[in-house]
Amino acid sequence: MKKFNIIDALIILAVLAVGAGAVWFFTTAADTEDGYVYFVVEMRQAMPTVPAQISAAVGGEIRDSVRNYLLGQIVDVRHQPAYGVTFDNTTATFNNVPVPERYDVFITIRGRGTFSPSQILTEGQPVRVGMEKFLRGRGFAAIGVVVEVTPMPN
Repeated sequence: MKKFNIIDALIILAVLAVGAGAVWFFTTAADTEDGYVYFVVEMRQAMPTVPAQISAAVGGEIRDSVRNYLLGQIVDVRHQPAYGVTFDNTTATFNNVPVPERYDVFITIRGRGTFSPSQILTEGQPVRVGMEKFLRGRGFAAIGVVVEVTPMPN
């Protein structure tokens, strides 16, 4: 009768790893859908000329300014007066006050996407709410935070 040794344990471990990898691969591939991903990037407290510069680029492509990969196409730009939180020493309260001559700009981007329950990719790159994006389009460059992600299946 043969004794159980370390080689037998390694073989069993390797078989289990291959089985687990196959299960993971085939279940994630089955849950994946293709379509478009719409996501909104917010730029806080932009200069007054920025909304017009970005609006001029609607319909054009937008790229990541650090790695130069494509993010998609700008489909909408909207802006509103910027607000900031300040502390009032006399009343000991925090107040939401307007920031003079500054705007919060919201850029809606549409890209080809792949999405599953665990992640959303647009043009092959991950996109999540709260993720910082470095943007470059025709006539502007910006830094913003993703505030909304909407996957649209085909």
